[in-house]
Amino acid sequence: MARATIAAPPAAKNEQQPPGTLAPLTADDIQAQTDPQSFSRGRGYARGGRIFNPIRRDNVLQTQCHGSSGGPYRVMATLAAADQAKRGALLTVSCDCPRGAFCKHIVALLLTWTASPDTFEVRPPISELMAAKSREELVALLELLLGEDPDLEDRVLTLLALPLPGAGVPSGQLLDEAAIRRQIANALPDHEQYHWDGYRHGYHDNYHGGGVSADLERMVALGDAYIQAGDWRNALRIFATFVEEVAEGSRR
Repeated sequence: MARATIAAPPAAKNEQQPPGTLAPLTADDIQAQTDPQSFSRGRGYARGGRIFNPIRRDNVLQTQCHGSSGGPYRVMATLAAADQAKRGALLTVSCDCPRGAFCKHIVALLLTWTASPDTFEVRPPISELMAAKSREELVALLELLLGEDPDLEDRVLTLLALPLPGAGVPSGQLLDEAAIRRQIANALPDHEQYHWDGYRHGYHDNYHGGGVSADLERMVALGDAYIQAGDWRNALRIFATFVEEVAEGSRR
C-alpha cells in the first residue's frame, strides 16, 4: 500500500491519548479530513467492531477492517510526534479498498484509536526486527516470501530499481526512468481512463468513480519522499514521467 500525504488541521487536546509520544487526535480532526458520509459510516464501523487486529508500531497504526461488501481491508495511518503537533496530528493514511483516499475504513481505524488506544498491540518497528537479522537470514526470508507469492517479484524488483532517497541512490544519481515508466504503465489498465484528483480523493477511473491504484499512489509517495529529501531532480523525473504515462494511458 501506498501512503497519501494529507494536510491535517492543528489537533486539539485529547485526554484519552497516551501521553508523551504522539500528537493528540480528536474526532473533529478526523471528521475534517473526509466527507460526511464516510465519517458517519466509519463511525458506525468503529462502534460495530469491524476493526480487528489493531497494531501500533511507533507512530504507525495498522489494522484490518471488515467492509460492507468486501475485504477485509488493510488500513494504515501515520501519526505525528507530539513535537510535530503544529503540522497536524496526521501525516499519512492509506487503505487498499476500491475507494482508497480518506475512506470510512480509515475513519474507523482512527476513531478506534482515539477511543481505545490500549486495544492496539504495540510491536517494534520492522526496521528494528530486520536490523537483528543477518544478511543471509534476510535473503532467505525474501526468497521464502517470493516462493509463496510469485506476484511479489515485480514489486520487489521495482523497489530495488526505485529505492527511497538515502537507501541506495548515490548523491546526484538519477533514478532509472524506464523503471518509473514501467511501474506506472503497468498500473494503468488499457480499457479504463483515469484522472488524478489530489490526495483527498485519490486516483480515480472516470467510468467507475473509484479504484485507487496502490501502485500509482506508491509512485506519488516516492516522489514526495524525494521532495522532502531535497532531491528535486529525481522528484521531477518521477512526476514528469507520471504525467506523461497518465496522459498516454488516457488515450489507450
